[in-house]
Amino acid sequence: FLGTETYATENRVGRYQSYGALEIMYPGGFSASGFNINGWDWNMPPGTTTKVLPHADLAPRGDRVDERAASSFAAGLRFNEIPAGRILDRGQFGMYANDFQQNGSLTPTHDGSFRFKKSWFFIDDYIVCLGSAIQCADTSNNIITTLFQGKLNSTSAPIVLDNTNITAFPYASTVANGDHWLLDAYGTGYYVDASKNLNLARKTQTSLQQDGSGTTTNNFATAWFNH
Repeated sequence: FLGTETYATENRVGRYQSYGALEIMYPGGFSASGFNINGWDWNMPPGTTTKVLPHADLAPRGDRVDERAASSFAAGLRFNEIPAGRILDRGQFGMYANDFQQNGSLTPTHDGSFRFKKSWFFIDDYIVCLGSAIQCADTSNNIITTLFQGKLNSTSAPIVLDNTNITAFPYASTVANGDHWLLDAYGTGYYVDASKNLNLARKTQTSLQQDGSGTTTNNFATAWFNH
């Protein structure tokens, strides 16, 4: 299935935008939801499962390239449709699933052994996110699933783990295995069931610009699983 679109001077390192991204957006758009292109870690779009690579290695071979998976299954449904104007484009409940395999023929850094399955269930104000069958023959690069990556408007803006504010900056921790509650800096809550290798970080990130040229920096809080 078709994923990210890449152009000569746009979205050069945005490969992973189609690898299961799940973006929680609030009124006010990007700035009110933690998305900021300056310092953005292109390996960590929220919701995605990715192989962590140097940003320069994420660029495609040509100027105009579409990211296409080797697999063909991705589907979604909505239930109890809610009219929005003249078009039925919303539902009270919904689900989405995909069976992903990376297309190893696109660049030398694409890996045909990299696979995962995802399914999401949308129920009222909750999204139940399930991942399984995550596999990759490459043992040299980490495979991760990102919960959130949000710009910190202040280095003292807290994230919350199990009702404890974390305000230290910089900060890095691997959370003890078990059940945990998280709140990001924008108030989105995450319940993690029986977590393993859950990592938290609050730091200054340096990134390639989206056109692939210079670098940018910014302060972010991130949470991810290291598989």
